[in-house]
Amino acid sequence: PFSVNPSPLRKIGMKLHLLRDPLTVLWQHNDRLERKMRSLRLQRRQHLEYYFHLNKKLRKTLFQHIETLTNHLNVPALFYHALFYRDLLRRFVLTPRIHQNLITSHDPFAIDTTVFNIMEINELGAQVGNSGLILGLQISMCNQAEALIKLEQKLTARREAILRQHPDLPMPNIWLVPLFEERGVVQNIEQQLNALWQYARNRRSTKQTVEERFRELLCEIFVAGSDLSQQVSQTVAEHLYRELRFKVVRWLARKGLAGKIRIKLGSGEPMQRQGGFYDDLGSLPAFDFKAQKPTPISKELTPSAAKACEFAVTPLRGVLSSGDLRTLQSTISEKLRLIPVTARTNFLYHLRTLQQYFEHEIIRASEPLVQTRLRFGERGEKELKRLTMNWSDPLYEKFLEVRELNFRQIVYGREEDIVGIHLASYFISRMVPAFRDRPTVRPGKVQSTELGPRVIERLSRVLPQARYGTMLRAIGHNRAQTMILGIAQLTTGLFRALEQFCNEQVGVLSQQLLLQERILPHLPVYEILRDLRLYQDMELKHWSRLEPYFPPGNSALSALREDIALIRKYIPFLQRELIRRHGLNVSDFFENNHFKINLLPAMRPDLVVLLQPNLFNTRLENLLQQITVPSSLAWQKEVQNLLNIPDLINQWRDKIWRLIEQKIINQVESFVQLAQAIMQLLQQQQMVNGTLSSKLSLFQRNVEQLTSGLQSIADENFKQFLLAAVEYLTQSQQQGLQIPVNVIRALHDVERIVQIESQPLSLPEQNELRFYILQIARLTGENG
Repeated sequence: PFSVNPSPLRKIGMKLHLLRDPLTVLWQHNDRLERKMRSLRLQRRQHLEYYFHLNKKLRKTLFQHIETLTNHLNVPALFYHALFYRDLLRRFVLTPRIHQNLITSHDPFAIDTTVFNIMEINELGAQVGNSGLILGLQISMCNQAEALIKLEQKLTARREAILRQHPDLPMPNIWLVPLFEERGVVQNIEQQLNALWQYARNRRSTKQTVEERFRELLCEIFVAGSDLSQQVSQTVAEHLYRELRFKVVRWLARKGLAGKIRIKLGSGEPMQRQGGFYDDLGSLPAFDFKAQKPTPISKELTPSAAKACEFAVTPLRGVLSSGDLRTLQSTISEKLRLIPVTARTNFLYHLRTLQQYFEHEIIRASEPLVQTRLRFGERGEKELKRLTMNWSDPLYEKFLEVRELNFRQIVYGREEDIVGIHLASYFISRMVPAFRDRPTVRPGKVQSTELGPRVIERLSRVLPQARYGTMLRAIGHNRAQTMILGIAQLTTGLFRALEQFCNEQVGVLSQQLLLQERILPHLPVYEILRDLRLYQDMELKHWSRLEPYFPPGNSALSALREDIALIRKYIPFLQRELIRRHGLNVSDFFENNHFKINLLPAMRPDLVVLLQPNLFNTRLENLLQQITVPSSLAWQKEVQNLLNIPDLINQWRDKIWRLIEQKIINQVESFVQLAQAIMQLLQQQQMVNGTLSSKLSLFQRNVEQLTSGLQSIADENFKQFLLAAVEYLTQSQQQGLQIPVNVIRALHDVERIVQIESQPLSLPEQNELRFYILQIARLTGENG
């Protein structure tokens, strides 16, 4: 505010008391807002106190009349209410989530208000016997230990201020839960932990050990698996998580904290199949001997192979296959509500037992690392590595490098491409109405308002996309790319990576052995085959309509076509690996590189549709024509229902594209023109004076209108990009830059630029789009 510089005429008017000082006006305005905020805070506190005390009064009244209630249990209404009464505040724990930008922002008002609100809820709860309503605070996109330290200091200061006024209140410490979702942060996790350890050493009470202070500060390390996957691919993200788990467990073991700090993998988006899904097919037999009599197994297989079919069982997958601590959210939580109580109880018991066993094994293996000789320390470290990440395979690690390159090239393009197919996913996701109270756009990594020479730096945070990465949260990215575009994100770039890797390893192993022994055992083959069959548009029917509006020669588009063309070549390899995981000898069940067709009537229907010769076949007649043995009507009905799903998905997808196609084309075309114009200006090495086009003056006159229109954009990344673009072009005009004609053409239509980020669908159209997406979600057993 002190930078306000009144004009000379205003200064004269101020001295004569004819005009007001703008600084005084601003101060009085802020003071009015401050008073209003304090008034609203007091009003909110009074309402909260009323409800907290009402709950306490009800609880005490019920406990005082327990004897009276038990004497009148013959009254049905009274018995019902007494039986199902629960003190909800005692069963309720809130774990809010904030973004790191809230902490690191130059204006501390938002984070100070957040800390005040959290502590006020805990204070009011403690006053009425409901202490600890908020025990943890999650920090999203965390990449700075200093941000955690700053937040912890604010929380501690506010807690101590409350305890000075009410020393007897049971005010618990609030744990911090950082969410790590970027490759660089995940790989350098030990640096973050060392900084927090140093802070715990320096800021603790005299009776406290460093370990106790560290546990007060941190209770959990949260890896956002789905968000990490859409940056580097699911395969690489899983490997990075295993590496992080080993590094963290080893670090904790050396500090004497093994088993005291949790490591959790967030994996709520099923399309990436990051292991965070409920599998109701695990442990079921692959062959159904009761449904098919006489069984064709004995005719098609040797006696030993036929006997092995009796023991062929689908392995456990998803959350049942590992002891990782996970979040039961999104699709998995919805499925758990619908399964029978017995199945849900067995699931929770198995999950708890598995996690307890894994934790005990970690603690046991960590013991040799604490105050022991070097020889036993090395043994303990090897044991930890075996438990957390298994043994590393140099060939597989080389494959991961190729896999990440191909994934990022298709999704985000190379630097010279400026954009990849993610651009279309972004606008599709922004067009889809919200299904629940969860953001679909990733906030900016750094909130920046610098002017002048920092403009180029601000632009570089968005373009090219190969450097920046995704602009969406996982739920929006998956829904747009996999469900609506028809390009399965789980397999994007996978087959091109397999082809490239096999070609690079010529002479080491045969292609079949290389894939069978070194690569495929690490891949989720069942999920890959399932997602390909359900979602993959082999003809790229809808994507082809967007291709002409991307920059010519874009390598992401050509790489996508290559990847799709290689799918059919590698499907038999995935099918062979699927059979091997059922404990069967692959050579007995395959003939001419395809699964023996006459064995399908004896298999579970979900395996039948994945093992058929043509994975993308959707007609039962085509399958029955190739089978020479009879099949039951019940089996045919179940298989037909599964085969129909891709066709139904395509029907709903066609309706979605009839609704949004032209709007998406307009947004993609506008953004590509703007991005090309800005990148061309950024690539100019010298400032050359020249005569500007007359059209630029028209653009200059509308700069203020454009800037005011951009201020309403909710997406911080996109707003920063467009504002920086306007500012850069304004500076270019002032400095006499020679602006190319295509730049003028791209930026001439001010209204069109502002509308890039607007919602082009009306409310009825949004409801219609929401309906179509939910229909696809129900068909596939996933949420929208």
